[in-house]
Amino acid sequence: MLPLLFQQFMNRAVFFQKGAGRTDGGYGNVWVRFRFWYALYEMVMIVPNFLIGFYMLLYRLVLSFFLNLYYAPALDVCTFPEPTGWSKWEVGFCTYVALIRTDHRYLP
Repeated sequence: MLPLLFQQFMNRAVFFQKGAGRTDGGYGNVWVRFRFWYALYEMVMIVPNFLIGFYMLLYRLVLSFFLNLYYAPALDVCTFPEPTGWSKWEVGFCTYVALIRTDHRYLP
């Protein structure tokens, strides 16, 4: 979170300045101040951005592992009430039942 806030501060307060406004009320061109220092800043920020992306990758992998542990056993149980006919709207349960029916029909 800190590198993201640092990047926003540096981009808005130090490196970018707004150009002339447009007549329709939109933003005009955005100009870069201190081009040499901005180039060095961008090269240095590659590492923190990579680490943030790698952390998010690991976080999503771990989260998907635990969510799969939770949802995989629940495929053969319909969470919608059965007498109302709403079970056809639950895709995971319908796929599971279709697989079981196909397996039962074509395998001895």
